[in-house]
Amino acid sequence: MTNRTTALFAADDVGRDVAEFFGQENEELACLVLDADEPKGQRDEIQKRADLDNKTPVYLSSEVTIEHVQDELRSLGIDIGILAWWPYIISEELINVANEGFLNFHPSY
Repeated sequence: MTNRTTALFAADDVGRDVAEFFGQENEELACLVLDADEPKGQRDEIQKRADLDNKTPVYLSSEVTIEHVQDELRSLGIDIGILAWWPYIISEELINVANEGFLNFHPSY
């Protein structure tokens, strides 16, 4: 579908549904980042629906602020990051991991 390398930061039901879309469309993810504060069952369901291969790295939100993890993310050659219902403000360093930046979607009132 696309030649872009994508990192998905997924949380809650919307993150699960976006992960499922990637899985159903056979779109490979460069990595998946899950909310460490979500119940493990919800994180497992998101990961399952993303239909990842065994080589795709999965990180927790508590890990992506660590410098060596950000180095690992940079090494993946991520073009775009998607924040699907992501409950955190991400740092400029993390934004700069993606060559084209991040797309953020969340509820608004």
